[in-house]
Amino acid sequence: MVNPAVSAGSIALSLWLAFGVEGAASEYQCPTTPVEPCAVHHGRLSFHNGIAQTIWMIGTHREVAVRDLNPDAESVFEKYEDMTSLEHSNIYGDFDICPIAPDVPGAMRDVCVKSASRLVVENTNKIVPPFRLLSTWPAAVARSAIREGQGWCAARRDYEPLLYSAYDVGTPTTPEWQQRRQQWGLSKEADDIRVVQDEATCHRAATAYWTILRKSAPDLFGKHEDARVLVVRVGTLYLVDDLRPREGPGANWDWMIFDEHFKKLAAFGPQ
Repeated sequence: MVNPAVSAGSIALSLWLAFGVEGAASEYQCPTTPVEPCAVHHGRLSFHNGIAQTIWMIGTHREVAVRDLNPDAESVFEKYEDMTSLEHSNIYGDFDICPIAPDVPGAMRDVCVKSASRLVVENTNKIVPPFRLLSTWPAAVARSAIREGQGWCAARRDYEPLLYSAYDVGTPTTPEWQQRRQQWGLSKEADDIRVVQDEATCHRAATAYWTILRKSAPDLFGKHEDARVLVVRVGTLYLVDDLRPREGPGANWDWMIFDEHFKKLAAFGPQ
């Protein structure tokens, strides 16, 4: 899934430059001279206490300690590092790894990471499904992912709670929802309900949704990029949810209702 940045222009451009999809990041020189030639490995970057950053080289039993990292890449990884944050994530991708210390049996080897590409973010708190940072992928792959619905439209969950909310909105059987619909100038008749699959609509919904969350909860979402969302259309209204779980200890979730112009009408969360 993508998740291009807030501005498809400025942020995407900075990511392409940072990660070297077109080769720019390969110009970064490690401050410590590598002791062996650099090589690209598919791996999982994780953030910990102690050795702050490690990469498991997938397909092996080897894990290396990241001691030097391209600062442009570091600026993008920063929001995923805090283990106490809802944003804490593992990052899968192709890493250009340069050994900067001898290989000692039984010890974790120190390395420098010159660049990273084809990145996939896996949130450790499971508040959103894994998604691609498409701006770190070749442009052709990004375009294909959008066409195939891997970009902005999220798939609904089993027993999807947003659909239950949609029934409340679309079939106004309670005084509360009847009053809300009257305030919004809607008819008293039940509305059609459907899950939106159109990528352009989901993109507009994601932009509106995450912009509101970044402004209303900057401590949690101030650095959060636009990510895919589930969109359910109820008549002329759009219900939008980012798939964070609504149950369990510390559950923190939001869903919003927008009009046809993606102006927010209402927002909901834990009581």
